[in-house]
Amino acid sequence: MAVTAVGDIRSIERVGGDLAVDFVNTLGGLPERADDEYLFRYADLLIWAEGSDLLDHEALRSLRARAERRPKEADAAFARSLELRGAVDGVLRAHLQHGRWPAEDAAAVREFYRAALGSAVLERRAGGCVWAWSETAGDLTAPLWPLAVHAVDLLRSGRLARLSRCGHCR
Repeated sequence: MAVTAVGDIRSIERVGGDLAVDFVNTLGGLPERADDEYLFRYADLLIWAEGSDLLDHEALRSLRARAERRPKEADAAFARSLELRGAVDGVLRAHLQHGRWPAEDAAAVREFYRAALGSAVLERRAGGCVWAWSETAGDLTAPLWPLAVHAVDLLRSGRLARLSRCGHCR
């Protein structure tokens, strides 16, 4: 995949109407012609996560410090983030084409979702309860947990029917 343009993650527009869609859109262009990338390293993932309110500031601060101390772990977590992005993209694309979800992509989304729920706590909030991840225990894949839950929530919701693709979107 040749990317011809690079984007600054701080300036990315979140126009997908859902965090999972916005995450997929961190790689722009058509599937066969990706032409702009916003995620290049783990630090970019954390910037995006912070701008999306995926984790609280203390958890993000802790993850930044750990990533600096353990760059190989950060690289591996970043690779996992690209795997999640690709799997969600594959499932959403199949939905748009009214096709079967690719088994590999659906299995990956399920794997990420299971990890997310295994690390979550149920917190009471106004109007109900939410999954929360205030304690990441230094797991550098922690930003992927709420993303996986957002992806599955979208796939299970009526909002999925409103999903469409423009001529330049993923």
